[in-house]
Parts: sequence; C-alpha cells; structure tokens
Amino acid sequence: MRTSAANLLLHSEWRPGGAALQFGRQRRAAIGELTVVASVGASQFMSLELHIFIQNSQVPSRDAWQQAIEEAGFPTVLEPTLDLRRDTGFRPTTYKDQATGYEFYLEPAAGFIEAYPHIAEHIGSRDVCATFRWGGDLTECAAAISSAAALTKLADGVYFYPDDDIVRTAADAVEATREELASI
Repeated sequence: MRTSAANLLLHSEWRPGGAALQFGRQRRAAIGELTVVASVGASQFMSLELHIFIQNSQVPSRDAWQQAIEEAGFPTVLEPTLDLRRDTGFRPTTYKDQATGYEFYLEPAAGFIEAYPHIAEHIGSRDVCATFRWGGDLTECAAAISSAAALTKLADGVYFYPDDDIVRTAADAVEATREELASI
C-alpha cells in the first residue's frame, strides 16, 4: 500500500482504560514527551488538541506571529489574511512548502481552567486560550505545534497539551518543539 498524507492518521498513545486500538499498519513516533501513532490505511481517527494561554492584550497580529515563527526557525507559513481575533475553524498553512492546516480557536480561558483546574497556577492572569486542533497527517501536527510554540514564546504564554498533561513555559516551548519536530 502506498503511504500518503491522506491516509496517515494520528492517534494519542494514551488509551482510556488501557485498551489498545488497532488501525491497520502503525508507525509509532516518540516526539519528545508526546507519543503519536501514525496509522496507514485507518478508517477512524481522533483529533488532538493543544492549548496556549495568553493575555488578551498580548494577542498578536498575523505578521508578528509569522515573524516569531520565522525567528524560531520553523518552516511554517500562516495564511496571509489571518485575523486571530476573527478567524476560527480550519486555517490553511504551509509546512516545508506543503499545503496543510489545522483548526484554530481563540476563546476565553475560564472554561479551560475549569476543565483543567490543576493547571490554574501555571496560567496566572492569562485570560484567553488559543486552541490548535489537528486530526490528519504528521504535516498537520508539525504545522500546529510549531505555530503554537512560536505563539507561546511571542505572547509569553503557557503551552498545554492535555492528552499527556504537558505544561510548558514560553521559554521552553520553542526548544521542546524543535526536538519534537526533529523526531518526526
């Protein structure tokens, strides 16, 4: 079977109740602290989410965010007309010159802090949450995590990956993401 981006699906390594799910042929990749299973020929997948908590006053323009991505050395390009305060849902991007994308939402942080009270002390006064969601191939994952890490650093945010309960500071997010991307 020929592998393509369309049939590589990501699955979190963690399984509720320890039940392992089988999806065709699988390729496991330890991405830093994150572990994903890329399945070839699978017909089901789950979306993964990553949350970046920032202060509303620190929400950047698209151009400032793109500059932060470039300064971090990530090969991700945001859509030219992106408005972080108005645009939600699927956002087309490119990663290593390949068309891809992820879902993006900017919402009040209160509901997320209610859902994950154990991270409240890390969040502090950060009152909005940028959510990145992807459910397709490894290129989507790479575009999402690199965009998220650059936003975390730019806006002095807190990076939270709930599936593995990973919390990263702005100072740690970019370097950790570089290590994760090197292993994809």
